[in-house]
Amino acid sequence: MPKTTQHIVFSFEDLSSKSTAVKKIQKELARLGTPAQVEIADQTKRKAGITYKELTLVFEASSQIVTLGIKKTGDIFEVKLNKKPLPIKNQDDQKAAIKEISDAVLKNAPKWQKVLERRKITPAETKIVTPRKKQAQVLTDRKAELLKALEEAKKLRDSLKETNEQLKAQEETLMGGELPLAA
Repeated sequence: MPKTTQHIVFSFEDLSSKSTAVKKIQKELARLGTPAQVEIADQTKRKAGITYKELTLVFEASSQIVTLGIKKTGDIFEVKLNKKPLPIKNQDDQKAAIKEISDAVLKNAPKWQKVLERRKITPAETKIVTPRKKQAQVLTDRKAELLKALEEAKKLRDSLKETNEQLKAQEETLMGGELPLAA
């Protein structure tokens, strides 16, 4: 006997974060280890002759966004992960479809973190106007600091070379004739 599946049907007119269908999706996602916050757009949209509302799931762990397009009939016709279409294989089995979404979010998390790092926005710094004479002094001081650091690095390099030569000399004396080679 085939197993019957319960379909999650949204109420298009009363779509809210408190509706039972939304709560079921949130509960299933939390069970799968990817809890999400829900945001619902107030206005309806139209695409390819289909009127729909967008239900947005913002995943807490990775801050990824899954957008579900919900038709007037109450079923989902479009799924997007971070604004890119996400094809769902198990359209008839909604628990499996939610698992696919959860798996896609988990799989995409490292890539999404890299995208977020590249998008880091630095706050606009206020311009500091420095008079030319003072700026020349600052640059001269910086040059002196860099030259001093360069001299210290050269001294360290020379010291390491000397230590290396001493170790090589000790190695040659130890390996010279005192230790017989095993035949």
